[in-house]
Amino acid sequence: MDILDDLYLEYTTSYIYLYTILSGLKESNQLTPDVVDTAKTRLENLTRHNDEDVAKRNNITPEFLQQWIAKFSGDARVAKVLRDIDDLAEQVLVKQQVKEIHFELPEKLTRETYLQIARKVQAAVRHSIYNHMKRLGKDKLTNEEMDELCEKIKAEEQEGFRLKAMQLFNVELPSSAIPKRVL
Repeated sequence: MDILDDLYLEYTTSYIYLYTILSGLKESNQLTPDVVDTAKTRLENLTRHNDEDVAKRNNITPEFLQQWIAKFSGDARVAKVLRDIDDLAEQVLVKQQVKEIHFELPEKLTRETYLQIARKVQAAVRHSIYNHMKRLGKDKLTNEEMDELCEKIKAEEQEGFRLKAMQLFNVELPSSAIPKRVL
């Protein structure tokens, strides 16, 4: 069931990323139904990438992963993860307010601190994107270039960002855990 945990963590990261963007737009009164529709499309792309990443790490195809989920969707644990993902999607896309993230947190990590750390990680990702663009001498990237850059940052830098952010907020990582399993 580690695959389900990975999938939920990947989806949570993507949803929180979009939540951060939508929250900023909402605060500046720029959140429109068209923006939410665009966010839904972006989220579909992100979750497709999440499925691909999780499948690749587990040496299966995304199609097999989806078939496995469909086959075992009646299993209580699988059904709970699917409900949790749907609930998070509703919180982000419909309510634009995250009140509950469904997984156990380390002792010192409250839900509020989790969101602060997630925002800090996203800020580090944005800064890294900016630095990469600066090195490339570009002010703007195509969607394809942005996706490629985000995948590179995710693979090479994001775990370090998570670990540093957790340390910044004095959240201790259990000895057997990796930052991604906690945040």
